[in-house]
Amino acid sequence: MPYADEIIAQLTKENEQLRNEIEALKAQAVDDQKLEAELRERENEVEALMGVPPHPVIARFDHKLRHTYVNSAVKLATGIPPEAHIGKTSREMGLPEKILPLWENALYEVFKKGVEKTIEYTHTFGDRKWTFQSRIVPEFERPNVVGNVLVITRDITRQKRAEAALLENYEILETVHRLGQSLSGELDSQKLVQSVTEAAAQLVGADFGAFVPNQLDEQNQRYVAASVAGIPPEVFSRIPIARTTDIFAPTLVEGQKNRLDDLRQDPDFATKIPPYDMPDGYRPVRSYLAIPVVSQSSEILGGLFFGHSEIGTFTERHERTIEGLAAQAAIAIDNARLYHEARDQQEQLRITLASIGDAVIATDAQGNITFINPVAQALTGWTQSEAVGQPLADVFRIINEATRETVESPVDKVISEGKIVGLANHTLLLARDGREIPIDDSGAPIFNEDQVLIGVILVFRDITERKRSEQRINLLLELTGAFSQALTMNEIAEVVVDRALNALGGLLGTVAILVENGTMLELLNLRGLSKATAEKYRLTPLSLNGPLNDAVRTKSIMWIESYEQYIKEYPQFTDIINANGSRSAVCLPLQVNDKVIGGFSLSFPFDKPRNPDEEAFLVALAQQCAQSLERARLSGIEPHGL
Repeated sequence: MPYADEIIAQLTKENEQLRNEIEALKAQAVDDQKLEAELRERENEVEALMGVPPHPVIARFDHKLRHTYVNSAVKLATGIPPEAHIGKTSREMGLPEKILPLWENALYEVFKKGVEKTIEYTHTFGDRKWTFQSRIVPEFERPNVVGNVLVITRDITRQKRAEAALLENYEILETVHRLGQSLSGELDSQKLVQSVTEAAAQLVGADFGAFVPNQLDEQNQRYVAASVAGIPPEVFSRIPIARTTDIFAPTLVEGQKNRLDDLRQDPDFATKIPPYDMPDGYRPVRSYLAIPVVSQSSEILGGLFFGHSEIGTFTERHERTIEGLAAQAAIAIDNARLYHEARDQQEQLRITLASIGDAVIATDAQGNITFINPVAQALTGWTQSEAVGQPLADVFRIINEATRETVESPVDKVISEGKIVGLANHTLLLARDGREIPIDDSGAPIFNEDQVLIGVILVFRDITERKRSEQRINLLLELTGAFSQALTMNEIAEVVVDRALNALGGLLGTVAILVENGTMLELLNLRGLSKATAEKYRLTPLSLNGPLNDAVRTKSIMWIESYEQYIKEYPQFTDIINANGSRSAVCLPLQVNDKVIGGFSLSFPFDKPRNPDEEAFLVALAQQCAQSLERARLSGIEPHGL
């Protein structure tokens, strides 16, 4: 838990100071019983902080690497009580041999150099692999002399798995998106389904793959594959599952997806496979994967089917990959059909972004703040000196985003219930400077050794970026529906500019297309300028020196971050931007299959530093716009003037 590092450091430092004070007072024959109790209370605060899941193991080691202290969390982790570790080394306690060199060398290094060190290592228990992180902190008995080291070990398996899952999802989306782009411009239905089948079969490593339309043959007896990959079509037609309508029916009729490790051992399918011999040189199908291809109108267009002679070949990742590809294939198939029917459809894009900030506040049993870390200070707008001693409700002000009503403080709930609690969704933090920050959080009780609640640790995170990401994703999804209602190029341009300006706080926006054999740029709309100015620039030579023309001509994004950059690079527009209030602009080419068909531009009344998240959003928006404009053009719907 990186957000707890500062509290750990502070409380560890305070522990050390208190220990020194105790020793000094002992030398003066002062009664140290009260001071030892205070020290235990400080240690309880550290352990309570660590009580926010996952529970860490905290241990202290001497120069011979023997345990001198271990907290109670070690029993949860190993099943061995803390007292059994005292006086023994990790080697003696059975730390795995492959981890020992890293562990012992790290401890020796901290003793020698007096510098904090963090290590990560993995260990397999049964059939599961676990990952741990140990933070090793020196404790000085006098200047430059390390007396002990404190080790805080956390189970970070879930974090690592989450990171791996996020990367895997990104790779799947990237693969599906890349394939989807290559399919979007294909209007020949047969070439399209063949490309889909070949790409999908290669992705999952199947012996064969097939796309089967949701349509029976002329005799209305069985389904026939429209495309086959991996084996010749005539061989596929002789495979038993290809000759069995009941195998395909659950997917093509009911829209079911199926992933079977062994087709011939599954009770629902084994009896449906006729006892036909396989073609010479081909082994029977054992692994089976079937994914329906469903249009945006919920029509089952067909299914993608895959087989392999080995058992257990297809994984959950394969299933999710093909689901994504099937969704792209459905859109592409719809587009191909709409080319002949003069109807518009749109691909759906998904963008996943996550950016979470963390903050920590500690209170006493009455809910008064005793500590606030820098992240919490930045979010609330209160400094450490201002916040300490204040009731939490005065500093940590939270409301429901929808109702605007005050939300019960998680600290009050922890104090009343004595257990870890979290916030409900849609909670806003009202910062001191008026900012409204969406957050989520959890609170954990601090107990002393007598299990009396003496305070609360509150951990919360800024989820602004996550909500913005969700809003951008929702906007792209909404645009799919909006584009389906926009019949003309001008209507499509109006939808793009209107939604983009609202989403990003823009001032001006325009969409333009190439005309006259690509030599001129014609505006489809121009939001924010006077009619006279719009008419002046309605039709301009592509060679004109301007940000939108440059973006189209060079096939690259022109991102003007500030007013100073604007007038430096395009001084001829100084009077215009002074008049309309623009300070920055972003211009993107509109491309379909690497062919530029026009450009898209937004201007802003404030500086706009280049941001990879917003750039990805604008690129996705431009792709949607370009594909919609191209379909309108193919449908024979010509644009009209401004």
